[in-house]
Amino acid sequence: MKFYNLLFVSIFLFIIPFPFSAHAEITGIESVSVSKNFFNPTLGENVQIALKLSQSGQLSVAVIDRDGFLVRRLVSKKPVAATNLSLAWDGKTDAGEVVPNEAWNFKIDLITDRGTDTYFPANAVQDPFEVKVNYYDRRSGIVAYELPQPCRVHMQAGSASLNPKSKKMEGPVLKTIVNREPRTAGKVIEYWNGYDEGGTIYIPDVKNFVFAISLMPLSENSVISVGNDSKTFVDSVATRTGESLFTFKTQDHKHHKGLTAMQDVAPVLTVQPMNGKWDQKDNAWHVEDKNAELSVQLRGPSSQTFMQEPGIIFAFVDEELVSKTRAPVKELRLPIEKFSAGIHIVAINWATEYGPTSVNSFRLKLSTTEVKTEQK
Repeated sequence: MKFYNLLFVSIFLFIIPFPFSAHAEITGIESVSVSKNFFNPTLGENVQIALKLSQSGQLSVAVIDRDGFLVRRLVSKKPVAATNLSLAWDGKTDAGEVVPNEAWNFKIDLITDRGTDTYFPANAVQDPFEVKVNYYDRRSGIVAYELPQPCRVHMQAGSASLNPKSKKMEGPVLKTIVNREPRTAGKVIEYWNGYDEGGTIYIPDVKNFVFAISLMPLSENSVISVGNDSKTFVDSVATRTGESLFTFKTQDHKHHKGLTAMQDVAPVLTVQPMNGKWDQKDNAWHVEDKNAELSVQLRGPSSQTFMQEPGIIFAFVDEELVSKTRAPVKELRLPIEKFSAGIHIVAINWATEYGPTSVNSFRLKLSTTEVKTEQK
């Protein structure tokens, strides 16, 4: 997701209960529902999973993570009658650890005389869509929008204008506000201080300032856990064991389709001019050469996976695209000699073909239109 072709913590203000939903192909599991959309297991909260079984058999209920891996066995091949029953999940793994903040799914199997009935709505490809920001207050930092259903949210801010040829909004992403994180249905509020990833550019003051929000629906009866800030989900992937239970296939991974968390969550991008000097007064990098020689580095647990994805590094000066480089690279040459003296905004968008985009930006100071050239 990117502004070239642009896309786009949180407090959950409204709780919209999931409906008691019927199972599509009934042979034993007639319906499934959950008691709440999200909960805080660090406060001792739990979520109830209500089942209506039309046949007796052996019941297995498991908690599954966003990548299809087993997290917790609630029951395993337990003999049950045709009845209504409820199970509780306390937000912990089989090892007794509180899960990271994420969306969690349920896989339910009932072995009956007629065969095995499985409820596993997460084992399917979801189609992305977009919504608009309903309200933004730069003084309070409130960004408000509304979700028609629980979704994985990708919110970005940047600068974009309409390209008369492509008829699309194009320009650089300057800040990822929400990086593929789950949110509940209804009205949602995010808090953002208005600054870019580097903390030096106040984006609402930038010409053609825009938001974009891209969404991926969560599966039916997903539950979002909150409150555990000790580690992120991508941090926990390294200690995960077993294999994914997902069996769905995708034709491609465009627009984040079918991506694992490590593929989906863009890492932190750091960019710095190697031939520049920091100007504290102007809060900008001062470069006197005809090119800005940039160091481009990725940080975070998803960095290695991100670098393996096919992608392009887009370099912008102000809103103008000045270079495109096939990723991965560690250094980037940015031509700047044609730009006038003064302060400019340089934005680097490392975008993969699958949708994830790492971004960073900085203020560039040019003191003269006549830059230094190599001495012959």
